[in-house]
Parts: sequence; structure tokens; C-alpha cells
Amino acid sequence: MNLQGTFTKEEMDKLTKAIDDHISEHYDCDRNKAIRNLLSKKGKGPSAIILIGKKVLPDRHPKSIYNFVRRRLIKYNSGRWTDAEVLLLLKTYFDNEHGANSWKYLARKLDRSPEQIHDKWREVQPFVNNYRSLVLDPNLSDEDKISGMKDISGMLTQSSSHIDKNVIKDYIDEDTQRDLYNCVKELMDSGGVKYKTVENIPWSKIQERFPKYSTSKLRLHFNLTLLPKVYKTVYTGFDHSMVARVAIGWVKKLVKSKTIHSFRDVDFKQKFPQIPPIYIMYCVKRALNMVINKFIKRKNKSFDYPLDTSGDVTQSSDMLNGSSMLDGLYSPLRRFSSLSLDNPGEVDLKKIIKLGYKKLKVKKWKSKDKKILKLIKKDLMPTCKL
Repeated sequence: MNLQGTFTKEEMDKLTKAIDDHISEHYDCDRNKAIRNLLSKKGKGPSAIILIGKKVLPDRHPKSIYNFVRRRLIKYNSGRWTDAEVLLLLKTYFDNEHGANSWKYLARKLDRSPEQIHDKWREVQPFVNNYRSLVLDPNLSDEDKISGMKDISGMLTQSSSHIDKNVIKDYIDEDTQRDLYNCVKELMDSGGVKYKTVENIPWSKIQERFPKYSTSKLRLHFNLTLLPKVYKTVYTGFDHSMVARVAIGWVKKLVKSKTIHSFRDVDFKQKFPQIPPIYIMYCVKRALNMVINKFIKRKNKSFDYPLDTSGDVTQSSDMLNGSSMLDGLYSPLRRFSSLSLDNPGEVDLKKIIKLGYKKLKVKKWKSKDKKILKLIKKDLMPTCKL
């Protein structure tokens, strides 16, 4: 038997433990580096990661094990691409233009996933010839090339004669939003989406209908903007606060049972298959940011002298907006500077969740929020006039 598809929590736990045990026994380096080494093939046989995986999950297809490890266990850089990264992408393309492009090499170099590299290339590809002479000029430094790239990008944005304006828009217009939603709905209704969950929408197939946009752009817009917009319209009471409450309520139980150490350990799509995991994370982070902000401001009001980093309690611009503390929630085993002025030390995930649970009044809204979730589960893609 060679099972494929979504991993169960039990399978994820088994595989992760087997890999971590192997790394702790045989490697003395960064976990990411060790996993990459295990993924690489040596000779004609399967990679070490497959051998480890098949021992604990004998019924799983090797490709399924490989893809799970590559996509879920390796921690990649995320967020906006830097100018230096885009320059390296262009250099890699021009250096290998008449041969096989080394996207795998670039993914390792930038510590980004192959999917990120592919999506960024689709964005850059229409304009690649505009940068050719600049990037290939041997007399220019990388700093000069980056400066020139910015100038070219500015000219391209202003000139409709060079490219289709829709390619460079930062938003998706209303007509396209409507078409995108209907396209996904048709695919979902016809059985073209496995298990009928938003996480399994085949975006490469959807992208064929919208060639002006990358799969990443379509996926993010649908998950973070379009679907929540539909749910707000159709299901009264649905909003980011409601999503944050149900997620925090569930995480509180997991923390209490000591099955997680950070949000990276939480499989939101297993508990809430009707809501995109990325949107859940956005809602939770937004809600906790507000809670932490209010907490810090309230504590700081009790002092009539400025705080600085030399004391027991740190007060920086990052801390005041809650970002430095909240970022720690998304890294395994990270802890935060204490917010307790009486007992300096560490505030862990359990305390942060407890604070959020109380301030967001999760218990009070629990019954109403559950009813909304049930409605969404019955009709994942409701008919809606956008």
C-alpha cells in the first residue's frame, strides 16, 4: 500500500519524532541543515529521509513522505523578497539561460521553498529582458545593479506600453475576484478538490484560468481576503475576532495538555478545515497583538519614570507595538521578556494564551462561534454576489 494525501496528526507526530531522534543521534548541527542533508540522495538508492519515514509509516508513498518533510519540517524564509534576492534570481536565470535552470540551488542559497522561487519567477519573467544588460554588466557592483533595477521597475510601473498593467497591480479587481471565487466554487462543487477543504484547492489548475497572476498571489488573495469577505457577507457574526476566539480556545486546551510548545506545532487545518490556516494565524496574531499592546500600556502607566533596556523590564519600540513578543509565538520553544513588573522572568505561551482567552471573552462567545463554524462546514463555498 502506498498512501498519499493529507497526513493524520498521528502520522505527523510519528514521522517528526523519528526524524528528530535520528538527527539528535547522528548530527551535531542545525536541524534545518540536517534535514536538508537527509533529503538529498546519495547514489541510486532512496534518500535517508525516505528510509527513516518508511520505518515508521510503511504504508505511506515515498513521494508523500519526501514532500511532507520538505514542505512542513524545513523552516524557510518568508515574507517580501529583498532586492538582493531578486538580483540573485535574475543572475541565476541569465547564467543558465541556455541550459537547465538551477532553481534548487537558488532555493538552498536563499533558504526559500521551491514554490516561492517558482512564484517569484512568474512575477519577474514578463520583465526579464528589461534587466538583462544591467544584470550582465561586469563593470557594475551589486549595489549599482540593485539601484538600477529600482529605476527600471519605476519606469515599468509608469509605462503601459511595456507591459500589461494588470500584471503589476497590487490588488485584484472586483470582476476578477468574482471570477476567481466562481472558478473555485465550480471546482469544489464538481468534486475537483480533494476532501473538499480549502487547503486542498489545486492552485496550479486555478492559475491556468488567470495567467496574469501567480499561484501565490491567487492563493493568498483568496485565503486572506476573498473567502473571509464571502463568509462575512453570508454568515452573520463571522469576522477576524470570531476566528481568533475559536482558535485561541482550542490552543488553550492543547497548551494545557502540553502537546504543543508554539503555534508551529498547531495543525489548524485538522481542527478547522473550513477556514484557511493562514487566515487563522493572521486573526490570532492580530488579536494577541491588541491584547499585548493594552497590557503593556496599562503596566507602563503605573510608572512615573522612563524604562530602558538596563532594567529588568525592556521597553523598545518593537515591544510597545507587541511585534517582538508576538513573533516569538511562531518559533518553537521561544519565550518572551516578562511583562510582570513584580516578578521579572519569562512569560511562556501558556500565559499569553490565557491572557488572550480572558481578554477576548472566548468562553462568553463560545456557543455562538461554534454555530457559525457549523454553518460554514455545511456550505464551504456558499453562493454569494460579490
